[in-house]
Amino acid sequence: GSGGAFNAFELELCGSSTLGNPFIVNNQPLSLQNGTNAPLTNDLLRTDDPNNTPDQLVYTLVSTPRFGRLEKSGTGELFAGNQFTQTDLSNGLIRFFDYGINVLATDNFQFSVTDNEGGLVTGTFVLLPSPLSIRDPKQALEFGLSPNPSTGVVEVLLPENLAGEARISVLTMGGQLVFEQIAPTGANRNTLMLGHLPDAVYAIRVETPQAAGVRKLILRR
Repeated sequence: GSGGAFNAFELELCGSSTLGNPFIVNNQPLSLQNGTNAPLTNDLLRTDDPNNTPDQLVYTLVSTPRFGRLEKSGTGELFAGNQFTQTDLSNGLIRFFDYGINVLATDNFQFSVTDNEGGLVTGTFVLLPSPLSIRDPKQALEFGLSPNPSTGVVEVLLPENLAGEARISVLTMGGQLVFEQIAPTGANRNTLMLGHLPDAVYAIRVETPQAAGVRKLILRR
């Protein structure tokens, strides 16, 4: 009662436990027509872990699709770093919206799944908009947009001089064509005058006979 000191102390815990990582049960591609949307269901994407409930299996988006968007019902668009659970997938709350402007064979997003015990598994989910058999394969064309966001005047910056004419299309996120322009042979940049369009997010598609690419543009006054 008057105080003292410990000269030694030892605590021994006897027992054993085995903690396993979550594991992917289903990871099947989602096929849908260009410009449509569909939910991600358990039949397509499902992770399991015997030590955790579906609520405790948390998906984190590492990357997002290039030619569409993921949405969670009641929350809106999902971005890299956003999360949802296996329960959300079971309830049909996660849905992919295709912009209808995919010029490549496939699209995808990367994800990781953690459980309630520090376990981790990663994967890539593949998206297949429209039948692949009817799409002409093209190389991916990289280009820049400056400035972005823009108030209406946008420079399309091409990686090299065009060997032939290029078609530049401006589309809404629903895939509706609202503006189109032809870049001439030999050009390595092209100016778009888009001041007549309302503020929104648009898709800029540049297509040559050999290659095609799409980038997002934000119009903001």
